[in-house]
Amino acid sequence: MFTNKHTKFWRERKINWEQDYLLADGAINHPHRQLIINALAQLQFRSVLEVGMGAGSNLVRIKQQWPAVEVGGLDINRDAVLVASKYLKGAKYLDVGDPRDIFLSDKSVDIILSDACLIYFGSWEVKKALRDMKRVAR
Repeated sequence: MFTNKHTKFWRERKINWEQDYLLADGAINHPHRQLIINALAQLQFRSVLEVGMGAGSNLVRIKQQWPAVEVGGLDINRDAVLVASKYLKGAKYLDVGDPRDIFLSDKSVDIILSDACLIYFGSWEVKKALRDMKRVAR
């Protein structure tokens, strides 16, 4: 279950999001980010939403690869969202939010991405998050 302990930990986590999640050696160029880029290269899309984006490393990489793609994201940590907004100035949507209740219209995004966010949820909460991701996906 996404416990109160997990919620409190991630919501209140005080780290240097910019340094640790974007600028640290290997952070933005971690090999798994290239796997995401490779998977996206097989698809046609105009927009991506990342659920649990942290400071936005995946979205920054996506914008580097496809500058015209609209990106957006949400995270439970306000500081992480503020850092992401610094690096994703043209983002259509950056917000503090919960994956189980995404504040977007139905069928408003081509691709929904989540990278190590749902591991903090129990099976019922994962189903709720996936249901809401499916709702906003085209």
